[in-house]
Amino acid sequence: MFELRYNITDADMRAVNKKSIISYFALYFCVALCGLAAGVAAIVLKPSDLTFIAGIVLTVFGGLLLACALLMLIAPRNLLKSVVPTGDADMEVKIDHDAVTVDGKRLSYSDMTSVKNKKTYLLVFFGRSEVLLVKNALADGTLGQLCEYISARAGRALPPSLAAKNAENAENTSSADGADASAE
Repeated sequence: MFELRYNITDADMRAVNKKSIISYFALYFCVALCGLAAGVAAIVLKPSDLTFIAGIVLTVFGGLLLACALLMLIAPRNLLKSVVPTGDADMEVKIDHDAVTVDGKRLSYSDMTSVKNKKTYLLVFFGRSEVLLVKNALADGTLGQLCEYISARAGRALPPSLAAKNAENAENTSSADGADASAE
């Protein structure tokens, strides 16, 4: 069991969002520049009418993608949002075999979609855009061990509602089988 005590501020979430936006910007920018270069080369060389038209199309789409990449930097957007409320107050995070508990809020492993290990923190994804930021606040152990532990458990536990239903179904099945066996 891991016990951590740290806070998640709005500045932390802005920094995480900024890093993810920069990574998307770099990808879009490189693809846009390649498209523009190929399009201009096809227009200038003009070996046939088909390549000339393809060059125009590549140039237009490369320009549009470049504009989208630049707009991504100008207009900030929160790609990721925190599962727990942000603030300056310290949170108590307990990670055990059953679930992750943050100040009494239980986060099931079955809802986790992935875990990304950044050097100073972990991003535990719940769906596509909701994350739990786990800072390196371990008294014993390393962040890598915690990442391995959460990764091994992520997506594999039943949510509490299904676990209760499965327990009820197993109880009903065993009592019905026991009644049939005693009747024989």
